[in-house]
Amino acid sequence: MPADIFAAVLARLEDQDPNVRKVAARAFNRQSALPPEIFATVAARLEHQDYDVRRAAARTLSCQSALPVEIIVAVAARLEHQDESVRRAAADALSHQTALPLEILAAVAARLEDQNRDAGEAATEALSGQSALPVEILAAVAARLEDQNQDVRSLGARALDRQSALPVKILNRYVKSLYRVWLDRSFEEHLSWYIVDEIYIDILEGFKRVPFNGQQDQFREAIRETQKDLGIPRRVA
Repeated sequence: MPADIFAAVLARLEDQDPNVRKVAARAFNRQSALPPEIFATVAARLEHQDYDVRRAAARTLSCQSALPVEIIVAVAARLEHQDESVRRAAADALSHQTALPLEILAAVAARLEDQNRDAGEAATEALSGQSALPVEILAAVAARLEDQNQDVRSLGARALDRQSALPVKILNRYVKSLYRVWLDRSFEEHLSWYIVDEIYIDILEGFKRVPFNGQQDQFREAIRETQKDLGIPRRVA
């Protein structure tokens, strides 16, 4: 869509008629390549009073493969907004950025335990798109594996899936919860997890190898306890 058309549609987001705003919002939802001069204007709509406009702005920004740093910073600032729906929109907008700066990662991680569940889930999803999270943030994401909500646990597992390296300390800490999530997924997609001197994990996101560092027995026992809890009979050699 040419820049002048973008500007015209964007202006309709301020129309007094809510139906006009909704139609304009839908038009933005389908855009995957914004003109650079439009970024800031769309980001400002994350605080719009109309939910459809906020959602459209978040979806439009999330479809951009590489937002400029100044726009990422502006969006991240909304993570502290007093309105929970604005916080969620901001987290959604960052969800497909693959290389967020460290300070932005920390800001997103701070919303993992947001009092609004939707905002917390959006933060988890935003972090799940990062392939090399710092250990302290990875630990906070991994803690989602113990959440009462199944969707949150699944998002936490996806975030671990996409890491280029999994620290054995985190894997051991959450092995029981992770085993349950991966077991459920193994019925729907390719997934295997086995031990031969080291931990080998073969999932859709790629093959991973995790050194035990002397914790092999602890890891095996945790798996066996989880299998027992789930009623899985122990294999007899």
